[in-house]
Order: sequence, then structure tokens, then C-alpha cells
Amino acid sequence: VSEKRKDAPNIAQLIRERRFDLVVNVPKHRPGTKVTTDGRVIRDLTVQQGIELVTEIDVAQLTLQKLTDRKRS
Repeated sequence: VSEKRKDAPNIAQLIRERRFDLVVNVPKHRPGTKVTTDGRVIRDLTVQQGIELVTEIDVAQLTLQKLTDRKRS
């Protein structure tokens, strides 16, 4: 997914098109920060579109392992 090329789809567009079944987006915890980050926008849009969202690295790793195991079975 391109962030820089104007002729390539961006992540928001692909999420709106429901091109993903799962999005992994782990926020950086910055206490006291009120700035809306790109990550926050991605997470909000993912939830709005009803796409599965993983926000914890340990859950992402476990999910990937389970999917890999399932594929090998």
C-alpha cells in the first residue's frame, strides 16, 4: 500500500473497498497526546467498515501463528 504515490491506492481507500479481511494496526501509546494520528484514522475506519482489527502485537503474532498452522493442516 503506497503512502507517497498519487496514482496508487492508499490504505483508507482499500479499507473502504473492503479489500482486507483483517487489519493489524498497533498504536504507539503516547499518554496525554490528543493529536489524531494516521493509525487512529486507520483503526476507526477499519471498525466502521466491520473489518476485523488487531491492536496488540502479541495477539497479532498468535493470530499469524494460528493462520499458518491452519494453512499447513
